[in-house]
Amino acid sequence: MKKTLISFSLLSFFISFSFAGNIVVGTKTYPVDTLAHFKVGPGSYYTALSLMDATAPLRVFFLEVDAKNQYTQLKAVLARDSTVTCERTSAMAIRKTTAGAAYFGGINGGMFAAAGNLSQGCMVGGEVARAPYVGVTDIAFDRDNVPFIDPKAYYGKVYAGDSLSPSLLITNINVARATNNLILYNQLNGHYTHTNQSGCEVRVQLTGSSTTWDVNKFVNVKVMSKISGQGNMAIPAGEAVLSGNGTAETFLNALNVNDVISIKIKITLNSSTEKPLLTDMVGGDRPILQHGLVTDNDWAALNPRTAVGYSADKGKIYFCVVDGRSTISVGVSTKQLADIIKSAGASEAINLDGGGSSCMYVKGLNLMNIVSDGTERAVGNGLFAVSSAPTDVTISEISAYKKTVELPKNGTFTPTFIGYNQYGALLNTNVQGVTLSCPAGLGSVNGGTFTASGTQNGVLTATYNSIQTTINIITLNGTGIDKHEMSNVYISLNGNQIHISEEVALAEIYSITGQKVASVTNVSSIKAPVAKGVYIVIVVDKAGAKKIQKMTVN
Repeated sequence: MKKTLISFSLLSFFISFSFAGNIVVGTKTYPVDTLAHFKVGPGSYYTALSLMDATAPLRVFFLEVDAKNQYTQLKAVLARDSTVTCERTSAMAIRKTTAGAAYFGGINGGMFAAAGNLSQGCMVGGEVARAPYVGVTDIAFDRDNVPFIDPKAYYGKVYAGDSLSPSLLITNINVARATNNLILYNQLNGHYTHTNQSGCEVRVQLTGSSTTWDVNKFVNVKVMSKISGQGNMAIPAGEAVLSGNGTAETFLNALNVNDVISIKIKITLNSSTEKPLLTDMVGGDRPILQHGLVTDNDWAALNPRTAVGYSADKGKIYFCVVDGRSTISVGVSTKQLADIIKSAGASEAINLDGGGSSCMYVKGLNLMNIVSDGTERAVGNGLFAVSSAPTDVTISEISAYKKTVELPKNGTFTPTFIGYNQYGALLNTNVQGVTLSCPAGLGSVNGGTFTASGTQNGVLTATYNSIQTTINIITLNGTGIDKHEMSNVYISLNGNQIHISEEVALAEIYSITGQKVASVTNVSSIKAPVAKGVYIVIVVDKAGAKKIQKMTVN
């Protein structure tokens, strides 16, 4: 879809900016061009930004998820539902999407070793895939979508009956069993325990009032079968296996088929005595934003990055991806990543796996960023926004990809529209049959194309089956723009100078009302206006192609 949008922009020969002001990243102030901003799910919005600079441009992508929306959940996904393999983030979303569970947006998750072995903690649907690692900060969600960014601790114990019965510590979950270890293997380990023959294994199934695998509470299970001296026991879906060696083997050997025993797995927060019923978790590389402050633990290399964070009231979740290793986006350090996700509204955030792993997915549009490997990388896990809204295929809302468009006199614009159902689910990425209309003083409409032939700014109205939306049209009168080619030069403001990435044949500055402020030839910089305000900078390169950019002078 990204390619479609780019092609659409060029073929329509329009210049469009929805300017978001400036973003301060580290010591640099970036002018911002909003490339896209639209709804992608219930209460959730996708935004793409170009942070413009001659030497260090950035492309930034956000998903803002309403954690309090009744139809939205935050869920982690393991690659192929296993701790020992890899899968593309987009493939995870497509595979997991079913009626009543649409994985409409997501990002890659935590770091992983070869063959997908996770290097950090992970939970899926209440089950622990990997216990949190000591000192590593994870993000986890409870049943109500409440997020927690904090180092977490693991503790597990099995009781041969109720909580007063003989017990034994569960050494770990879904890892290789060593001498005297008691390991819990669940369905996230794959179909088998992958253990050797030296031990005892007991297969258990939820029973009684325990209908889900939960942490921070007792879970009752029934012993379904037991083997000794064999290993590699099968793990049926929804069940688990306790596998013991040495002293742990002795404990398990005392259990019998049909015994009801209790298991308690605790995942606790280091900075709080709270014991929430956590359901989903992905591991982070490091905290980058705490209480609205950028942490002093920078990974200074400029790379593609992925982060996740949340607002101070925990009502909004922010997925963030920054592209890197390219001429249009150089990448960021983790401190710079913190500044960027903070600008979206985050108060707390962590850095996730980055580099070639960094990607953002939106249902119906697929990958939204340009991955640095050239093709999407298979990763160990991902984090997703999921809609549980009822199935509804009727379009009840439309929206334009571009809601504010700036055009030269007699410039043309052919809008593309997205269609949503009553719950905010994206149904159609290119709605056909939309009728355009506008006041005569704004311009004219021919089929699906608007021409800015008027002298006024105003509103272009779009109608589809009695459903309407509007697009703000701003006409740049008097700027003398008569060519449609877009130059690839970069323009940035530094102090009182506007810098241009290469020498151009002409550079001009106009006020927002179209009055020419400055005009110079054969330059690579131009003095910024003294008066504060919003200006239009137009450059014409030596091939005759033009670049138009809105810029705020503070």
